[in-house]
Amino acid sequence: MAAALVNNGAISLELFNDCNGGEHIGVFSKLEPLLGEIRAATGPLFAAQLEKLIDATPDGRKKVAALRERMTAIMAQLAARQAKTAQQS
Repeated sequence: MAAALVNNGAISLELFNDCNGGEHIGVFSKLEPLLGEIRAATGPLFAAQLEKLIDATPDGRKKVAALRERMTAIMAQLAARQAKTAQQS
């Protein structure tokens, strides 16, 4: 809903980005790899407003990709710690 408010001009993109903290980037970074599959199952409008907002955000797709890479690295670090802890037990 928030994405639709921005996309339809009720809230400026700048204000949204200033207040939101990048949550829309994080959510879309998780959804994007599955978007085709989800839309095939639920319909083509799933997360369409969110995707439009990402595309309207300066460097939106780059930010999504960068966050996904950072999260992948963090998950690898966590897995390595868990494996190390398991070996020590």
